[in-house]
Amino acid sequence: MTSLALFALVYLGASLPLPTRAIALVPTVVVAVITVRELLRQRREDAPVRMRLMPTITLVLVGFVFLTAVAQVVLYDGIKQYQDCLSGASTSQARAQCEVQRQQSGFGTVIGG
Repeated sequence: MTSLALFALVYLGASLPLPTRAIALVPTVVVAVITVRELLRQRREDAPVRMRLMPTITLVLVGFVFLTAVAQVVLYDGIKQYQDCLSGASTSQARAQCEVQRQQSGFGTVIGG
C-alpha cells in the first residue's frame, strides 16, 4: 500500500510544470528503494518467480519515470525556450520559425524533431 501511495506522489509530481516537476525524483527514489528491498526479501525467502513479477514491473516503471524526469531537468532550458517561442507565436509562419530555431539549436534532434 505504501508503494501505491508513493507511486501516486510520483504521478502527481510528474504532472507539475517544469522545473517543479523535478520534485517527482524524490518519491521515485523512495519507491525504487522499497521495491528493491521487497525483491531482496522475496529472494531470501525463495518466493516463487510469479511473486517477484509485480515488484520487477514496478521497478521498470519507476526507472522509466526517473529517467524521464532527469532528462526533462537536463533539457529544461531548451524545452522552456521552445515553449516560450510557441506561446508567443500567433501565426503558422511564427510557429515554423520556432521549429527552425529548435532544429538549429540541436535541441530538436534530442526530442525527435
